[in-house]
Amino acid sequence: VESQYRSSASDSYSVNASLLAEKSAMIRAAAQQVVSEASSLSDLEKLKYYKTWICNNVAYDDNARQNANTQEDRSPWTVVNVFDGDSSTNVVCEGYSEAFQYLCDLTTFNSDIKVYCVSGNMSGGTGAGAHKWNVIHMDNGYNYIADITNIDSFGDDRLFMPGVSGDATGYTVSWEE
Repeated sequence: VESQYRSSASDSYSVNASLLAEKSAMIRAAAQQVVSEASSLSDLEKLKYYKTWICNNVAYDDNARQNANTQEDRSPWTVVNVFDGDSSTNVVCEGYSEAFQYLCDLTTFNSDIKVYCVSGNMSGGTGAGAHKWNVIHMDNGYNYIADITNIDSFGDDRLFMPGVSGDATGYTVSWEE
């Protein structure tokens, strides 16, 4: 159990259930507030709103990524830092993608939209190596990528629902320069 959620400092296997419940309720309330703010928007506008909201409320945590093997605090890898209301806590790709999916999971869309977190390897962006992003399955039968991490890090919306081709072995994202 992560140190901040332990029932005692010396017991790394017991959870402080009341603290965990309190934190979970706070995160859910914050996420529901974002969903409520977007409720009158079209489906596509909701997706864009969530992307923008996440980018405006966190930044990429380079320190966490660089020290991933030694860092005890795992919250940069979760939705916690996205919805905690603390501008000093940030996330890596898991936090971005899981927050986007969480908002979408709480949303009632007008059409059949499903959002998934996927992971794989990336050759550029925030760094070559393991990465997590979202795939948005629209009711038109197409899948679209939403890489909120790299959108936020580089201020480039081209990785939000661009044309995608691929299958289970990989995706290629294409756009016109």
